[in-house]
Amino acid sequence: MGTAHTPRSNTNAAAWGGSIDYYDLVYDADYVINVPKCKTQGSINFSMGIKGWLGNMIRPSDLHSGNLANKCAEAHLIKQEDFVVLDATRAMVTGGPSQGGTMTDAKIVVASRDAIAAEVTGLAIIRYFGAQVGATGGAHSVLPWDQNQIKRALALGFPGWLSTAEDFSYSPSGIDEHAAIMAKRTA
Repeated sequence: MGTAHTPRSNTNAAAWGGSIDYYDLVYDADYVINVPKCKTQGSINFSMGIKGWLGNMIRPSDLHSGNLANKCAEAHLIKQEDFVVLDATRAMVTGGPSQGGTMTDAKIVVASRDAIAAEVTGLAIIRYFGAQVGATGGAHSVLPWDQNQIKRALALGFPGWLSTAEDFSYSPSGIDEHAAIMAKRTA
């Protein structure tokens, strides 16, 4: 990735002090596809497309201070992906990369124009496969609508069909239902 970058402003980027320093290559792109992995992470419960978007900017030394969940969602205020392909073919369903988490072969790929819907579906995958190994806490015990990254993204009004919890009926064990919802909405 290029090193040219430009601070960009948005008054809703409160966790960033109003300015986010984006790589010009990403900002100037005509079309951007976000391809995150589906995984849990200790400090923020999960790390998929919303958190992965931080890789498109110059990350300040104080990135993990303050409200990291808000910073993750607000990173999308300057530039948003056009499409998300969430790789859950092999997903981390407990712990996190630095905590020696549990991996599972979920064999699922989620594709959507809606970043929040992809996150919610990813959480369904984590919860479903995590339940098989007795996972608790973090991404497993808090519904998607109460996860800080998703709450902030909904409050910011990300574009897409998912704008409230009522748009996506959610049950921790209903992975087939979630796949059907995503198939109808993203076709």
